[in-house]
Amino acid sequence: MTGLTYGGLYNASAFFYNVLFYMMLLRQVPAADIILYNTAFMLLCGGGMVLYGFAHEKFSLAAGRRALQVSLLGSATGISLLSLAKGAWFSWSAILLFALSFGYLFACIAHKAAYQIPIVRQGRFIGYSLALSNFSLYFALLLPDASQSAVMLGAVLLTFFLLKKIPHNTLPQMTFVSQAAEVKKNLPLAVLIAAALGVLVGLDDSIFIPRFAEYETSYFGISRLFTAGGFLLAGYLADMFPFYLPIIAIVAKSAPMLVRASSPQFLLSLLAYTDAFFTGALIVLVIRLFFFIAPYTKRPALWATMGRGIEMPLSGLAALWGTLYLESAGIAVILAVHTALLLLCAVLFYQVLIIYARTQKSRPLTAGNLMKNDINPINNLTDSELTLAANASIPLTAPNTASPQDIMRRTYGLTDREADVLMEVLQEKSISEIAAALFVTERTVKYHIGNLLKKTDCQNQIELREKIQL
Repeated sequence: MTGLTYGGLYNASAFFYNVLFYMMLLRQVPAADIILYNTAFMLLCGGGMVLYGFAHEKFSLAAGRRALQVSLLGSATGISLLSLAKGAWFSWSAILLFALSFGYLFACIAHKAAYQIPIVRQGRFIGYSLALSNFSLYFALLLPDASQSAVMLGAVLLTFFLLKKIPHNTLPQMTFVSQAAEVKKNLPLAVLIAAALGVLVGLDDSIFIPRFAEYETSYFGISRLFTAGGFLLAGYLADMFPFYLPIIAIVAKSAPMLVRASSPQFLLSLLAYTDAFFTGALIVLVIRLFFFIAPYTKRPALWATMGRGIEMPLSGLAALWGTLYLESAGIAVILAVHTALLLLCAVLFYQVLIIYARTQKSRPLTAGNLMKNDINPINNLTDSELTLAANASIPLTAPNTASPQDIMRRTYGLTDREADVLMEVLQEKSISEIAAALFVTERTVKYHIGNLLKKTDCQNQIELREKIQL
């Protein structure tokens, strides 16, 4: 299995137990307090994402791994506390430990995915992994509550296993370097999109949350299948036909206006399934937008996850506002608020599509391009582009002198002989074959491989090959 597959399974596993925990939490709190617990959960998840963004820069690789392991332990502890909940103290402690931990863990995979997954596959990575989590949720929700707690803990253990399989410190992809300055300049645009969509999602939630018992019993389980189908479609469209994704998101967020204007039972059920299906377009759009932007910012670990880091807290606050105020404000105010938000999203999406179309006209520059011998892209880069690539740790020597060994030496601090051994290892040669190719003893080869594993922070040659993919 490749690092991409492990990353997708990690993402699916983490979202699976997050939603399952959320549903169990809302089942156990008094109906009058559900909206307050929902808001706290969303805010703490966003807080965990922000925490990762700032803490990542302070940690060494080993310390970072330990922090992630502690976060997994926090998730498991939160699940256990919720399973034993016998009062508000248990519930609030469970939320605090679980939501912060989940936010931290999600931020980890978002950060790695923004760098390691080719931009032409990022939509499918997000959509397909979240589709898998929702298919799994459908079957998990058929189990008794006690069994669901056991399944959640099993998913945490699976996530811990997958975390150890995801490659670390791979070379960043420098796609669209020539557009980096423009992308960074339009970072506020991405923030506004995530914020506007977050408010729209929250206002939709304020329809369902006050009717949670009915929604969970009658609609939520089956709606997971609709959600999975929506994620599959959204992931495909994000990579193949990205222009359609914002249109679908706007159409999807128009439907709740009908329910607010007139909410007979059949419209509520229709909304439960249509909103579940089209939510995939919104989530994939928000996450992928920041995947694209993050590598060009000064704090990529923070911005890679800010699609959800902005959307989730604002959706929680908007749901609280919608439930406490908007529900009683009158249909005219409700329609005016929704219409204004939809128009704002339409304008923002239009700006994004213009930027996307402009970047598509630029020739992508990747780490792989820098090793080709047919062109010398260095001569065509501006000073700002050279500075950007240097900050991303990609060596900018001429292609005819920058061999893969050169890149590995500079990235991991390898000696010349260690770099030579590494190239042989990447070809999946045995110890004896490497020794024969380099005219050294097998003992010498084992010595160099041991140094390689230490410098790249790998446990074995399999992990080394997964981490370094030229």
